[in-house]
Amino acid sequence: MALDAMRGDFFGQDVEIDASGSIRPGDSWRVNRGILQEHADEIGARIVGPSETPPMSPHARGFSRLISLGIAKPVEMTTWEPDYGRKAEAQVRWEAAHGRELGND
Repeated sequence: MALDAMRGDFFGQDVEIDASGSIRPGDSWRVNRGILQEHADEIGARIVGPSETPPMSPHARGFSRLISLGIAKPVEMTTWEPDYGRKAEAQVRWEAAHGRELGND
């Protein structure tokens, strides 16, 4: 599965679904499109996701299944914050336009 991570990167995760519909998640990572395609070719996988052809978007109902399998865990939405592992796109653009890091006066 692949989701656009912007700036030429994709969030990818190996997911194996057997004939009975059982899900076995594999590693997840952030890579560029070339590496993502190489990886898929090496393991004989098909890349699926909202920006693929045909587009395949995840459904919210699937998350309840992931939670029941222990693959995903519920979070407290009033305090949860995402961790993207890099600066937000708006911050990158602001810093490029101003020639300095945001918050450093």
